Formats: sequence, C-alpha cells, structure tokens
Amino acid sequence: MSAAPLPTEILLTVDIEFHIAGAVTYPDRYAPLCDAPIHGMVDGRSHGLGFVLGTLARHGLPATFFVEALNTRYFGDAPMAAVCRRIAAAGHDIQLHLHPVWTIYDDGARNGAAVDDSCAGRGREAMLDLLRQGQASFARWGLPAPVALRTGGLSADRAVYAAMAAAGMDLASNVCAAINPPAEPGLRLLSGRHRIGGVLEVPVTSFCDWRAAGRRHLRPLQVSACSASEMRAALWTARRAGVETVVVLTHAFEYFKRDGFRFRRLRANRINQARLDGLCRFVASHPRDFVALDFARAAKSWRERPEDPSRPLDGAAHRTFLRMATNALNDRIWPL
Repeated sequence: MSAAPLPTEILLTVDIEFHIAGAVTYPDRYAPLCDAPIHGMVDGRSHGLGFVLGTLARHGLPATFFVEALNTRYFGDAPMAAVCRRIAAAGHDIQLHLHPVWTIYDDGARNGAAVDDSCAGRGREAMLDLLRQGQASFARWGLPAPVALRTGGLSADRAVYAAMAAAGMDLASNVCAAINPPAEPGLRLLSGRHRIGGVLEVPVTSFCDWRAAGRRHLRPLQVSACSASEMRAALWTARRAGVETVVVLTHAFEYFKRDGFRFRRLRANRINQARLDGLCRFVASHPRDFVALDFARAAKSWRERPEDPSRPLDGAAHRTFLRMATNALNDRIWPL
C-alpha cells in the first residue's frame, strides 16, 4: 500500500519595505516615508504589519518576512531595526529584501547616482556589493545572517544568483513570472524549486487566470491580486498537480487603503484583510493536505531533496471575472 502524499508546502511571504513616496520625482517637495507604509495606523490600530502579525498568530501559522535593508542609506538603522524586533518577537522568519533605488542616498542625502530599482542587469560584482550591504544591515540589527533573498520588484538574472552564491546565500524567491518575467526564458518559473548556479530559487507561484485567442494570462498568487476563492482553488490545483512548494506573496501595505502616494487618509482594506484571514484559516484547517512553513524551517529539507519542476496551473474564468469586479469596486469605494 503506497504512503499518502506529503502535505503541500505553503510559504506565506510578506515583503516589508519603506516607500520613496514621491521623493525621486519631487525631491524638493517630498521625503521618503517609513512608518505609514509599514504600520498603516488608523485610530490607534495597525492595519498593516500589526494586522498581518495578528492574523498569523490567530491561526498559528509561520511566515517569512523579506525585510528591505538598503533603506538604511536614507533612514539609518533605527526605523527598520524596530520593525524587525517586532517581527522577531512574534517568532517569524526574517530574510533579505533589496530595493536598489535606495542607493541614490548616502547618509540621507542624494548622491547623484542614477535612479534604478532593478537588481537585474547590474552584473555579479555590483550585485554582490548590494548583498554585502544588506548582510551588514542584518548584522547591525542583531539578526541571524540571511540565507534567502527576494529582489526588489522581483527582478532577476543569472548574475543575481552568481552574486548570491558568492555571498553565501543559497535560497531565493526572486522570480514571479506573472509580475516581472525575467528576460531569460529559462528563469520564467511558475512554481516549484529550481537550482540556479548554486542557489535554490523558490518562485512566487503564478497561475493562468484566463486564456483568449491562444494567449495565456498569468496571475500571481498574491493576496491583493486574487480573490479568496481563487487562492483556495489555486492551492487545490497545485495539490492535484503534485506541486510540492507554493509561495504566496503579500505586503504590509495591502491591508489598508491610502489617498495617494504620500499615504494620507488611511483606512482599513476590509477586502484584503478578509482574504488573508480566509487563506490562513483554509491552510490551518487542512493539515493533511497543506502545511505552512517558512524559508528557515524548510531550508534543510529543500537542500537535500530533488528539484520540484515548474508546472502550469490553471484557474477558472468565472472566479477571475468575479475578482476583477470585486477589486474594481474595492478600489473605487473609499468609506469602509
């Protein structure tokens, strides 16, 4: 009698990042923001990071928080160090996130560097320098050395992986074919786990939400991008297809609304909050089929197991159209 298949691994990943907030386009009028994009405070309650941490705790699930580390070139160490202490106190995994746009600053002042937020196209040595800066930030914050990277904007090329290997980081989640497909077709991975130049890439899961005239449209498995029913269906589809590892993407700022890029007039985003709560409840209530992990907990097993190939996953058009209508309505209605 054959053994039952192991539960599908669900990696809930949260990108934590400060916001340029118009400072590049209007440097004489605006400065970058740190608190509002992370915490989303409304009437004394955090509808950003606080909501995410509370939801995970309520359902007893772990997550990996990819924390942006180059922002120290503008803000110094204190703001993000405080955020990391809160995440670590909640028992979650913290890994490295890099947005190179912050390299236009040195000690809080513009340095004349060109604005470029892509990690792809930089070459191995330039990317290695950014990784070293990120690792140094983690060390100053008192965190364990990161073993996993998520590049800003999910931008990736093979030089990124070569730099990671040189920096001693062997896990990555740098790819989402539905958001920013790499220029190299071989890196346009939809799911699974893949060895690239000594690094194990675990991409954000993408699925096909509709087809038309021979064209396939990809959707990221992201809380703000998918309805609750789409996420549940995608997990069951991955389960049936034999996908071993599924990565879900979200950000702290997805759970509150804001009026413009300066994060004014914040309000709770009840639609997205319900989606995250529903996703966590679904995973927690199906322990024989799904298990929530984080990158730190999964690392040893992943390193020892074979690759998990990329598989195309199909959604359902009726769910897509319902989600499109819901998102459009949610974007247009301000009172909540």
